[in-house]
This record gives sequence, C-alpha cells and structure tokens, in this order.
Amino acid sequence: MSGPLWTRPRSAGGRPNSPPSQATAGSALAGVSTKCCVLSTELAAADAGVPVTVVADAHAGVSDETHERTLAIPRLYGPLVGVATTDEVLTR
Repeated sequence: MSGPLWTRPRSAGGRPNSPPSQATAGSALAGVSTKCCVLSTELAAADAGVPVTVVADAHAGVSDETHERTLAIPRLYGPLVGVATTDEVLTR
C-alpha cells in the first residue's frame, strides 16, 4: 500500500482545514448553520481537547427545533464544549 492511510479534511475550496488546536481557551464559536459548520467545528475542537463555547444565538438551524436539538449535542461534551448566549459570552 502506498500513500498515507488518512488525509486531512479539506474545505469547500480544496484547501486543508485549519486544525482546531489553533483555537485558544475561551474561544467563542459562531457560524451560519448549527447542524453543519458549527457542529463539525465544535466536535473537532472537543476531539482535539480544545475548550470552546458555542454561542447559541450566533447561528441558526433549518428550523428552531433543529437548532435546539443540535445545541443539545455540545452539552454532552462539557466541560470542554459549553453553550452560552452572546450576552453571556460578552460579560465573561
């Protein structure tokens, strides 16, 4: 067998994604789609042992129900991944 057994994930533009270890303790995570970009980033951060706070009102889901269900997932990764509102993050 030749070549690597695994490859780094790539962004939509074909470039390697930045490693989640570039985040720092206390990083706040916001995005466009709760179920896609935000979820995949928060899980990668947790896998890498990087603490992150998902800002619940700084992204959205296809529906309110989908958004809320997806926000339940990072709560399983506490204390590495937390969920807070924008106001809570700004007052820390």
